[in-house]
Amino acid sequence: MSSPEQRDAAVGGQAVLEGVMMRGVSTWAVATRKDGVTTVESHPVVSWVTRSPVLRWPVIRGVVALAQSMAIGFKALEISANAQEPEDAKPISKPVWA
Repeated sequence: MSSPEQRDAAVGGQAVLEGVMMRGVSTWAVATRKDGVTTVESHPVVSWVTRSPVLRWPVIRGVVALAQSMAIGFKALEISANAQEPEDAKPISKPVWA
């Protein structure tokens, strides 16, 4: 049995515009930089498989986890893209991403 010091951390991430998104078990966060100022925005992770018992079935659970990861990734890209826009610019909306 491994000691707590030897366990791998359940953390992943991706690069975004002028920053990084990191996801843990219960939280994901986006850190962006603009004009030398770093801002961090964090959000809770609520697993989609808690919505229905069918979503916990093995193959379906994997597809749902992939879809949720992609949704979080696109949301992180939206946050970072909006952070790079000038203050008076209109934010990038969901239909633009679609």
